[in-house]
Amino acid sequence: MLRAAPPPTAEGQMAEIGRTYGPTAEMVIAEEPSYLDSARWQALRQQLAEGWDEVRALLSLVPEPDWLADRLRRAGAPATPAELGLTPEEVRDGLQAAHYLRDRFTVRWLLTALGLEAIGG
Repeated sequence: MLRAAPPPTAEGQMAEIGRTYGPTAEMVIAEEPSYLDSARWQALRQQLAEGWDEVRALLSLVPEPDWLADRLRRAGAPATPAELGLTPEEVRDGLQAAHYLRDRFTVRWLLTALGLEAIGG
């Protein structure tokens, strides 16, 4: 499964960054140009394949959404995108492009490395 989809291309990544970040796209690309390196994506996919059991174990530690929402509400905070005033389109765009903002491994990085789409809304 990890080798079935090709790694993201520089052209595809640049187009996605441009669509999502508009006039600030060049700044996003300049901050972390390694997203455009297909060799980096391929190396990440190889690491994931070799350590897949560990990845699955770590994923099992991620709290359930209902648990997180409950804790946020208990603290008096908004717990859904709508409660934050976000539209479904803003949520979708945010989920699709959030991994460009920081060089930190996240679930979104995992989805991109695996050639999967983020879902949300």
